[in-house]
Amino acid sequence: DRRDGVTAPLQLQRVDADEFHRAVPDAKDGILSAFRFLKTDFTLAVRAETIQPQIEAVARNSFRIGAESVQIAAQVDYTIKRAGVFALRLALPAGYRLESVTGDKLSQWVERSENGAPLVEVTLKERTLGAYTLKLGLRQNYQQPPRTLAIAGVHPLGAEKLSGYITVAADHGLAAKTDTFEGLTEIPFASVPGESGAAGTSALAYKFIATAPTAVPPWKLSVTTEAVEPWLRAEI
Repeated sequence: DRRDGVTAPLQLQRVDADEFHRAVPDAKDGILSAFRFLKTDFTLAVRAETIQPQIEAVARNSFRIGAESVQIAAQVDYTIKRAGVFALRLALPAGYRLESVTGDKLSQWVERSENGAPLVEVTLKERTLGAYTLKLGLRQNYQQPPRTLAIAGVHPLGAEKLSGYITVAADHGLAAKTDTFEGLTEIPFASVPGESGAAGTSALAYKFIATAPTAVPPWKLSVTTEAVEPWLRAEI
């Protein structure tokens, strides 16, 4: 018998917890298994193992293309089940500078490289279970906007289920258009949770197709940028 981590009880009879409480009223709650024995020469073996946390995440990477830089405002909404966590790990896009990491009960965050790929490890002040939100700010500077810009975002690691969204907006004077994409489906910008509109000349939005966890983002995206001529109206 391998229920409740109990192996091969001999000369024992399993009883439910309520029956055990009636026999031993002072027993503490949280009993997983209880047995009755008639002879003292019984055999009972118990195995214990650490319960691993089950993590689900929804990632939203919001890109803002400007005249001198592209900024990423990333938000990851975690749902942590079964067991709490003290740390969270996220892969970072190459070529970007991590400027901020914010979240409730955050102790510290450390950037490092693993197998040549940049990532950040966030340490929490206490074991965290349930809903948790983490926000990151990144920036990549340039002298002028590139004609074709490869989009790469923050990618949560260790999640058993991952869904997410990508939004791309451009400042006034610039326009962004879809070039190529894989593993994504294009959606209306206003349908992205937390987004109701975007200031600027263009706004693009995409949703992840796959939800299975991967070590690297399962999507690719590139956009083209171009300067927009001003539109003037004069009234005399």
